[in-house]
Amino acid sequence: MGGQSRDFIGRLNPGGTLDTAFNPGANLAVRALVVQLDSKIVAGGEFTKLGGQPRSYIARLNPDGTVDVPIP
Repeated sequence: MGGQSRDFIGRLNPGGTLDTAFNPGANLAVRALVVQLDSKIVAGGEFTKLGGQPRSYIARLNPDGTVDVPIP
């Protein structure tokens, strides 16, 4: 969109333009998304990496598109 590529996941601004700050990048298809009440995004699909981190088929993203990493 707009000459910029996204790997299997992207986000649009309210006006329909590409949100260039949001680019988590998945290595395979994202098939489902849900936005939680806290604005975090749960993604499910065929991917095994999201945001450059190993994630098998499901992951949660922060609102800015970074992978939500659980604190040990």
